[in-house]
Amino acid sequence: MQTERPFVMSIAGYDPSGGAGLLADIKTFEQLKVKGLGVCTAMTIQTGSECLNLEWQPLERILSSIDILMKNYPVNMVKIGMVKDAEFLNEIILTIKANHPEAKIIWDPVLKSTSEFSFFDMKTIPQLRNVIQQIDLLTPNYN
Repeated sequence: MQTERPFVMSIAGYDPSGGAGLLADIKTFEQLKVKGLGVCTAMTIQTGSECLNLEWQPLERILSSIDILMKNYPVNMVKIGMVKDAEFLNEIILTIKANHPEAKIIWDPVLKSTSEFSFFDMKTIPQLRNVIQQIDLLTPNYN
């Protein structure tokens, strides 16, 4: 295993156009000279200007992927992007903290696309109050 660069994990959706999500995060990690690991929360069919379809990955698969990667790599920083709802986010955070309680967590909430395609279940926003307390940095978009 390489040890020259720190490991950072992105937990996000897959945007096949590369403009957002896992692909964009991994490109950014490379530019910042950190080793990027990725866990896919959702598969989309989209272009840079339009989202046509969204398929959520099963929560168990996401949590299992996080668990395996964190048990095998010294991940100290995790960036979370597109998640289905507050419960989904909470389970992801619990899994990260169970593996590495000191890991720093950034949440870049993706509530909807620029073309107004809804990603996050807005009915769960009241549940975020307790979840947000476990996040080190929140980077909301203008909406």
